Amino acid sequence: MNEEEVIFNGKKVKPDHLQASLLTRAYQFGDGIFETMIADQGAIRWEDLHQKRMLKGAHVLGLEGIASRWDEGLKTLKTHLQYAPHFRIKVILFRSGSGTYTADTDVADCLILYRPIEKYGMPKVANLASYAKEIVNYSHPTSNFKTLSSLSYSLCALQKKRRNLDEILIKDHKGFVSEALSSSLFWMKRNRIYTPSLKNGGVDGIARQAFIDSCKKAQMPVKIGFYKPAHLLSASHIFSLNVFQPQIIASINQRTYSEEFPEKYAALITELYQRQPEKPQMPN
Repeated sequence: MNEEEVIFNGKKVKPDHLQASLLTRAYQFGDGIFETMIADQGAIRWEDLHQKRMLKGAHVLGLEGIASRWDEGLKTLKTHLQYAPHFRIKVILFRSGSGTYTADTDVADCLILYRPIEKYGMPKVANLASYAKEIVNYSHPTSNFKTLSSLSYSLCALQKKRRNLDEILIKDHKGFVSEALSSSLFWMKRNRIYTPSLKNGGVDGIARQAFIDSCKKAQMPVKIGFYKPAHLLSASHIFSLNVFQPQIIASINQRTYSEEFPEKYAALITELYQRQPEKPQMPN
């Protein structure tokens, strides 16, 4: 069973029975946010971090009824996570109704898509990476969230494909390194880990949050700041993290780096993806 399953406003529906109007604000204006999650052995990994980010994003967008939409949607979802070890889940919250740029309601609808996956958390190596051309990030109220208006990322992905890259990195409008295409960027320099500030316009990645927290607990804090590409030239290791997997970046513009994770951080990275999330409370 590999088809994508659908839950809409807390009720499981057949995909071909879902009546999605082309007039929705999600379709017309990208007026919403989303979370992409992994379920492992029936439990959602980093569920609390996903919920906090979505609630913050919903507050910025002025959406109403988000907490109840989230709760009812996940309550239904968790009754269907038992037939496969791992699932890929996408939760989409968008403003209901229609209207022009001025919405006629702030009530949110919730669409959840989920399907089983075979592999999760397996490290990969990006042998060839470079920076995006012309497309840059800007820091604004929604830049740290995953919004439905993802055109800049789509254009970066198109560049990545046309330039035959394994990974593409994004800078902000001032030339500071911001993030990788769909993951948060880290590098080691002089035995310390660095990552860009969220003020560079990148997404506040869930794996980013979890890794920074793990490093802090291990008394190996991550240095967060504003860095130009030149800062990475003398790095020994470069890697990226998202909820699906860690990635080693072996070269950027023909400058090569280690093809392994930094030794003293490798165990922390592995543990992020192998630690079993807490089992959910099954609904009555």
